[in-house]
Parts: sequence; structure tokens; C-alpha cells
Amino acid sequence: MPGYVLVENLPILMLFGVIITGIGAVFYIRGVAGVSAITGSVLTLLEPVLCIFFDCTVLGNPIHRGMIIGCLFILAAAVIISLDNVVFLKRLILGKETTFVERYFSGTKDF
Repeated sequence: MPGYVLVENLPILMLFGVIITGIGAVFYIRGVAGVSAITGSVLTLLEPVLCIFFDCTVLGNPIHRGMIIGCLFILAAAVIISLDNVVFLKRLILGKETTFVERYFSGTKDF
């Protein structure tokens, strides 16, 4: 019985595989190739979050607590990646603005 179902639905499965996976991947890779590495990594991080959102809105599947917690971790990672951590943390903690020269050539910073 399972083989019959697969053979019966094979044309539509191949169509979905070519359109969704193939063409979608080509557009995604071409789009990421035109942006910086940081933007590309943030877009890659946001993809699972958007999948959960669209799964809920389009397909009507429920969102569970674990999904929300995972999305929060992913979004936190995206924020951390997109910020210049050294400048942001110094501004946040010390209220001090640093320049590139102070940050990397002052001799007081431990690497």
C-alpha cells in the first residue's frame, strides 16, 4: 500500500521538490551572495524562526513553548551577531565610546 501511494503522488512530489527546494535554494543563494557575511548569517539564523511563523499562520499548526524558547535564542544570537560587540558592551557597561584605533592599537587591550 505505501508504494502505491508514493507512485500515485510522485509527479506532485517531484514538482514540489523542484519548485520549492530547487528554485527556492537558487534564489536564496543568489540573494545571500549579494550581501555581507554578517547579513547572510543573520538571514540564515532567521530562516527557522520564519518557518515556524509561516507554519502557524499558513498551515494552522500550533506553536509550543519549546518553539518560542528556541526562537528567542535564535533571535538573541542574530542580535549578538549583528552588533559590534566590543563597542556595544563598552557603551552599555561603561558609557564610553571607543574608536577603532583605541580598540585595537591602544596596547591596553588583551587579545
